[in-house]
Amino acid sequence: MRILDIYYYWLVLVVILAFFDLKKSVGLLIAYLLLVPYSSFKYALVPIEFNYIVFVVFCLFLINERFVKKESFDLTFVKPLAIFCLLSLLGSLFADGLKLSIQLINLRSFILYNLLIPIILWQLCRREIDVRFFTRVVLFCLVIMNIYAIYCFFSGLNPYVTVLSILYRAQDNAEVFANTERGGLVGRVQSTTFHPMFWSVILVLSLFASYIFYHKDRKMLFYTIAPLVMINLLICGVRSGIFAFFAGLLVFFTRSSSRSILILFSCVLFLFLIGIDTSIFGQYQPYVDSIVHFADTEKNIRGSTVQSRLSQLDGAVNLWVNGGLIVGKGFGWCANYYATKGDHPAVLGFESIVYIVIIDSGVLGIILWTWLFYSFFRLNHLYSHNRDVKFNINYRIIESLIVSFIVFLTATGIFGLNYFLIILVLVIKQAHFDNLGTLSYT
Repeated sequence: MRILDIYYYWLVLVVILAFFDLKKSVGLLIAYLLLVPYSSFKYALVPIEFNYIVFVVFCLFLINERFVKKESFDLTFVKPLAIFCLLSLLGSLFADGLKLSIQLINLRSFILYNLLIPIILWQLCRREIDVRFFTRVVLFCLVIMNIYAIYCFFSGLNPYVTVLSILYRAQDNAEVFANTERGGLVGRVQSTTFHPMFWSVILVLSLFASYIFYHKDRKMLFYTIAPLVMINLLICGVRSGIFAFFAGLLVFFTRSSSRSILILFSCVLFLFLIGIDTSIFGQYQPYVDSIVHFADTEKNIRGSTVQSRLSQLDGAVNLWVNGGLIVGKGFGWCANYYATKGDHPAVLGFESIVYIVIIDSGVLGIILWTWLFYSFFRLNHLYSHNRDVKFNINYRIIESLIVSFIVFLTATGIFGLNYFLIILVLVIKQAHFDNLGTLSYT
């Protein structure tokens, strides 16, 4: 059996399982998303795509919920996503920078790839045991990915992704980033994913989520997983992930006790001392300097600088003003431009959700994305907030997780939205069940 056949039949098995056990079917989909970097079988006897498999599973899920189990459909999570998509579709009708047919294809792909699995998860996680099942799937994948990422870092190779890129006839990002050097760190680690940015955001979100999943009953598991994930975040070579994680920590500590604020002050002091001593990290000191002194052009090394980002923002604003102030140039215009023409002369690779939103969707996009993330904070408050302050740590951690993801998107572009929504559903559901367990103490 060829290697590609394994992944092909993996997706076939997902569909077959969906007829009998939706939970296991979705678990296999999540595992595929994390462990397999490519998902298009264009040259198979029956060509299939990951997105089409998700759509089939979603249809079977709807049939099962409506006609078999006759369960009531909880629209709390679905509503903001549906409104976002409907208004984005409406905006596409008036945007003239990109053909409507291409915009519709982009919107369809966005929905299939990012939204359907989290929507299914929200419905399936009716009991704590259901949440535990999916967290075990994520944990299993994370252990494999983190161990393999460490191997990639020390070997400087990624044979798994390289071989699959050849078999799938796709671009090998492991090779693209192999020769990039940043302060002693050669290359950027991407583990089993298609891009280092996706790997980085997985690590950031997993750090926050691991506490909620394992701090109560499995503390030793948390103290094992968290350091492993943190090490990988430091060595993956993506500074945006580190900035995003510390932004989330800042939000968490400032909303906590005076003791937590003291810990935060100590961390800031430690970073200041690192900035004074320019030799403590040896050959990796320039990399540390590029994080601590990110706004200092003399210290910064390669990658984006504050000045270059401001220049890109200026270019993005010009495209926005000249291309469609209210509805932008069209949903997916930036992605389409980059795919067909490469870097833009002024905005380069559209490396921020800010650039993408104002160019693609204009004022409407700003309102929609702001409202969407507001709805996530509101959802967290609705399900995770506890009146008793001592039981409210999950609520604050989920707040920090959302803030970290927003910071990451601002610094990189739209990476990992699907994983963010999957994790968001699981942590909110777990926090909700934890709150139910504290009722006897309040």
